[in-house]
Amino acid sequence: MTSSTQNKRKFLLLTSFTLPETAGSGINAYRFARFINNQIDKATLLTFNRNCKLLSKEIIENVPIHRIPYFNKGLIMKIISLPIVIYYYLLFVWRNDIIFIYGGRVFAWELAIFISKLFQKKIVFQSLLEGIDDINSLIINRSKFYSKIYKVLLKDIQCYYSINQNFTQQYITIYGEKSSILTLPQGVNEGEFHQILDEKKKQLREELSLPIHTQLIISIGFLLPRKGYIEIFEQLQKLEYDYKYLVLGEYNPSNNHFLSGYKKEMMEIYLKGRRILKDRVSFLGFCNNSVQYLQCSDFFLMNSVQEGFPNAMLEAMSCGIPVVTRSLKGVTNFFIKHMYNSLVYNSSEEIPLLLNHLYHNPEERKRIVQTARLDVEEKFSFTKIYPRLLEKLEK
Repeated sequence: MTSSTQNKRKFLLLTSFTLPETAGSGINAYRFARFINNQIDKATLLTFNRNCKLLSKEIIENVPIHRIPYFNKGLIMKIISLPIVIYYYLLFVWRNDIIFIYGGRVFAWELAIFISKLFQKKIVFQSLLEGIDDINSLIINRSKFYSKIYKVLLKDIQCYYSINQNFTQQYITIYGEKSSILTLPQGVNEGEFHQILDEKKKQLREELSLPIHTQLIISIGFLLPRKGYIEIFEQLQKLEYDYKYLVLGEYNPSNNHFLSGYKKEMMEIYLKGRRILKDRVSFLGFCNNSVQYLQCSDFFLMNSVQEGFPNAMLEAMSCGIPVVTRSLKGVTNFFIKHMYNSLVYNSSEEIPLLLNHLYHNPEERKRIVQTARLDVEEKFSFTKIYPRLLEKLEK
């Protein structure tokens, strides 16, 4: 950590979305900024005010959030928005020391890096999703012209923050073994996401109107096809015990929501879940108290086929509930390890087998939970990753 005699480091965290919008990376950016502001350093969130539906600036808890006016209804409106975006980038990059860019979906993130280099600021770039903004997608899978531009753009940044080993290997393939790579999950606030006692769990279930004695299985994430919910619905029918399946995630987005284009697919998944599981599934939509639902659940289940590193899985481990997850490229055997801190499968047909196994083996379940929580505390909490990020930036 920094000493009290040093000047405050000023972080600018640039993300496509953050509160009150519900994208996972944006919420994680907010929580990280809140953590930084509880140290001696300072963090500001810069995001976008799509069609000016939100406040231009506000402070949530101790996190200043500034939103760039941005009109995304068609190419012409995006072009009109570009000078406004450039102005904000110039202003906020100039004011801060470290520019942390959350992924390649940030509008004109390339300009943010260019301006940061122009002002000689330290740059952190984090790829978020396989096939979208990993190094292969940004450089290898483009035309030769754009490939050269992006290769130069991402060269010599102070930190490529890789949230899984596959992202790291791609970066090394392009740039060689470089000291600028930091391979870590995004991190979690272990003080906020923590395990609770059984009596408190019972009380929390009553407060949330959840069944007291039924096994609660929880998944967190938008109802998108890549999340594999339909396979989950089909496999949960095979469980041998009474359960309730909780799904926290947007499934009926408004016309102004950034996922409004997926509304048809999301509603199809929702209706299929209702049809298959009936009253054994509860679709709760987005919940800003996900920590409470995690704390009072019995199992966390994830069947995604495409991720960078899922925040919700790390949060579940921190809350002390066992994780059952599909094997994820770059994440399996990097953070999640079968029968060590989680149960990992390759085929969705294994879901009921693993959930039944955990249900009937409480001692093994307890061991896996304890190992997972210890991993978070010792390696992957904000308290542990923040000094490592600072160390990387100071080299």
